Amino acid sequence: MGRLFYLGSYVTMQSESSQMDFQYDFGIYINKCKQFIDIMISTRQWSGLTKPDVFRWLSNFKNLDYEDEEYIIYKLLTNIIYFSDSDIIYLLNNGVRNFLFNDIILKAQIATDFELDEKQIINIVNNEIAKTCFVPLLDSNSPHESGNYIIRLLVQNRIINPEQSVFLGNIEDTINFYDYKRIVVVDDCIGSGDQMITFFHGKALSNNTISLIEWAKQKNIEVIYLVLFGYKQTIDQLKNKFLNKLKIDCLRILDDNLRVFNDSYFYIWKDADEKDAAFSLLSKITKSNKISLYGHNNLDFAFIMDKTIPDWTLPIFWQKNKNWQNLLMRKNSYV
Repeated sequence: MGRLFYLGSYVTMQSESSQMDFQYDFGIYINKCKQFIDIMISTRQWSGLTKPDVFRWLSNFKNLDYEDEEYIIYKLLTNIIYFSDSDIIYLLNNGVRNFLFNDIILKAQIATDFELDEKQIINIVNNEIAKTCFVPLLDSNSPHESGNYIIRLLVQNRIINPEQSVFLGNIEDTINFYDYKRIVVVDDCIGSGDQMITFFHGKALSNNTISLIEWAKQKNIEVIYLVLFGYKQTIDQLKNKFLNKLKIDCLRILDDNLRVFNDSYFYIWKDADEKDAAFSLLSKITKSNKISLYGHNNLDFAFIMDKTIPDWTLPIFWQKNKNWQNLLMRKNSYV
């Protein structure tokens, strides 16, 4: 079996029995990773993880045969795309105030020959927020669901007022009482888009006879789907599917270049050889521990939002069984 050795930009495949001219010092790299992990946890840049969480997950790999295999595991872990709680709050605040109403601000700027000052722009945004109702993607029977989590952050951080948040089942009475001009359905992330399609195509309003989009059209109310994170291919497909029916805004788009096993771009791995070595190792580990290699919809991101991990992140981080300890729990973690 071939082994993979490193020194700076030098990479070569050699047999185990052959003379090794150069070898990367994996121990130094691993120690640096451990220091990095300690910093990320202690400074809350990995806000949803604790040292026991990380040590528990790393214990899955205690029987690795070679130091370069341990190197791959640490390199994967220290290159996760992680958004802390403060990152998410900043993204929400910026998204609602500076992104959601871009078109309205632009029209106002054009009408005034771009002479609006910052205070005037803030007043426009505040007026528009006050006319907006925010709805979690899922319902009141699932308070743990991601849409409700985003609503809580919006209210707790005073981005919106409590009366502006409402569950879908109460939207008709709320709109009639407050006279809102738009509905923003919020979600944290979107991978395949299945839940989002079900939500907007489902029969939910007026005694379960019409969808939210149909009802809003009758009332001349704008509907916007606002998601924090989304897979680019899915976002593009949804925009085509709901063309002229629903405005879709995604604040941070993740494209294929950020996938762990991408064949043409390596955001984690040094080159194709290192990516192939990682794929081979993780395939062996997941198979022997009865863990899926790919996430939902055959996606392979290494992506975490505070204490939330989507099912299109590698299951090696979130699945759990009697032989495998996960890094973060999901509602469907047990396999």
